[in-house]
Amino acid sequence: MVGRISQSVRRRPLTSSVSALVSAALIVALIPLNTQAIIQTGPRMELESYQLAAEPVVIDSVAHNASGITYNPDTNTLFAVVNNPEILLELTLEGELLRKIPLEGFHDTEGLTYLGEGRYAVTEETRRSIVIIDTLDGLEVLERDMYRSIAIPFAFTKHNRGFEGITVDPQTGSLFVVNEKRPRSLLQVDGLLDPTQLGINFSIPWDMESRTLGNTDLAGLQFLSQTNHLLILSEESKRVTEVDIEGNTYGYLDLDSGDAGLNEAIEQPEGVTVDADGDLYILSEPNLLYRFSRS
Repeated sequence: MVGRISQSVRRRPLTSSVSALVSAALIVALIPLNTQAIIQTGPRMELESYQLAAEPVVIDSVAHNASGITYNPDTNTLFAVVNNPEILLELTLEGELLRKIPLEGFHDTEGLTYLGEGRYAVTEETRRSIVIIDTLDGLEVLERDMYRSIAIPFAFTKHNRGFEGITVDPQTGSLFVVNEKRPRSLLQVDGLLDPTQLGINFSIPWDMESRTLGNTDLAGLQFLSQTNHLLILSEESKRVTEVDIEGNTYGYLDLDSGDAGLNEAIEQPEGVTVDADGDLYILSEPNLLYRFSRS
């Protein structure tokens, strides 16, 4: 399989018009680079209208390393993946723990998405792999060697920081994966979920190293079926960005102190998902769940 891997001078008083221009230039210079993208018009989430809906919830029995999160509309619950020890959690929308499933043979689990029909996809960061879980019904332990998986070592260099978030377009079956750093990258995987396909195709929708959206890293990912947009979460930049598949920006949600009703910045936001009502959830390491609603 082959991947497509896209002297000074005498000072004079400024006139009022020149002063205004200088002031405007200074204001622009003080704005972080990642806020200067043009916000596209059209259907979008309107992330700027989202506010913290309730105090963050501590997830029981998780001491550290909470990472990916996904919403399952069939059960109306959340599922989260934890790294080291590798476990899968089922939570209510309020963050109450319902189930805890050990992941045997898995390593460095970071991303999780619900595929529909009871199936899930999990990413392993350092292995640069995707594991397809066919069902959780009746299982108390998930053993990795019982499930299909694919490693994608050719996509990036061996010195990078690997796969983080994963999401799916349920209409096409396309998977999208973000690579955290070195390089920051969005990878599209087609054919993996379709047993009738003879091969798997890999592509990069746009070069995130040259068009970063202002994000210094990439941590989480969510596909929005209503608009065919993506939500991209950056842990270091503390921001959720809504983009289309070409990388055009449709909005931001900042996760820093004073933004979106937050009294304190979200430390290490690692996962993002959206429920059937449009509420947005952020999972942070070690073990806090945040819910945001449109105001």
